[in-house]
Amino acid sequence: MKHKWLWIVLIVLAAAVGWRIYSKQGKEKDTAGNGRSGRGSAAVAVETGKILRMDLIETGEYSGSLAARSSYLVAPKVSSQLTRLYVHIGQTVSKGSLIAELDDRLYVQELEKARAAVAMARATEEQTQDALSQSTQNLEDQRELLAKNFISQSEFNLTNSLFIANKAKHNVAQASLQSALAALQAAEVQLSYTRIKADWAGGSNTRVIGEKFVDEGAMLNPGSPIVSVLEINTLIAVVPVIEKDYARLKIGQSAKLSTDTWKELSFPGKVARLAPQLDETSRQARVEIEVPNPALKLKPGMFARVEVDFSTHKNVLAIPSAALYKYHDEEGVFLVNADQTVSFIAIQKGIVTREYVEVQAPELYGEVVTLGQDMLEDGKKVSLPGDDQGKKPRRSKA
Repeated sequence: MKHKWLWIVLIVLAAAVGWRIYSKQGKEKDTAGNGRSGRGSAAVAVETGKILRMDLIETGEYSGSLAARSSYLVAPKVSSQLTRLYVHIGQTVSKGSLIAELDDRLYVQELEKARAAVAMARATEEQTQDALSQSTQNLEDQRELLAKNFISQSEFNLTNSLFIANKAKHNVAQASLQSALAALQAAEVQLSYTRIKADWAGGSNTRVIGEKFVDEGAMLNPGSPIVSVLEINTLIAVVPVIEKDYARLKIGQSAKLSTDTWKELSFPGKVARLAPQLDETSRQARVEIEVPNPALKLKPGMFARVEVDFSTHKNVLAIPSAALYKYHDEEGVFLVNADQTVSFIAIQKGIVTREYVEVQAPELYGEVVTLGQDMLEDGKKVSLPGDDQGKKPRRSKA
């Protein structure tokens, strides 16, 4: 009896499970059918942007470093101890400004020696000049007496030999005086080298001290750097350019520079120099862009992003970059129709910017979907929340 009731319970449970499975499959079929039949009618919420006409600028974007337009190291030309240093890093200096002084005692002594040597040489030259003048006069007198046979030839020859000797002594004295004067001039120059001044050719009249390498009291040799002097009223942005863009760059092209330090600012510049060759390893060329820096906000060594203008397309058809979408292996846009359905239109692109894309073909009007394309297909209904897209021209990224 117990077994009979057990079998009855099992049969009832099996029937209940079968009914639940059958009912669930029927509901899934109905749901699937309803989904297919309503795919075109259920509106998908999307965001849209307007198709505009605007000017687009095609640019190349590069990164590099800022460098001073010119720089040099201030160093002594003579050996001595640094006694005074008049400048510090960041200080503005004018051409001819005194930078440093060296211990000049040894060079002052050398100058005094040179002056004494000049005095001695000049006295010797004057003495030999007097002797030469006297010999010259005696020679003339002896020549007249010889002509009248008042003296012999041997007496005349003796006077002539004395004249020749005095003339040679005078020539030597003159050479010694010139040598002493040259030594005096060298001593004066050596002494002047103990006063080190800022000096350069061309460019602005003021520059800044970049680095300091020694302190007062240091012993310096010729060529030992004391400070560096930089011209930063104009800076050079040095950027490497790939082979593809190299041919598109020309001297004089306008550029725009930005830095991490001054993110809210941009600085105008222009292409100043192009390297005549590319590096064989990187296939890149060095390009130098001059950037005016009158406010001295930019500093050498800063990381720089540079945009160089290549071309401008005026009054072109443009869509928001977010509208560009790849559908069935074609790149295009979902155009919003008058009945609030969408149609996918493949486009031919021109300039591509961060925010806008030039549409070269076909001619489009109205609005395109900028968000929600992954939920769309041709003929799908959409709900439009409104258009808040701007109309600002944007620069392209080459």
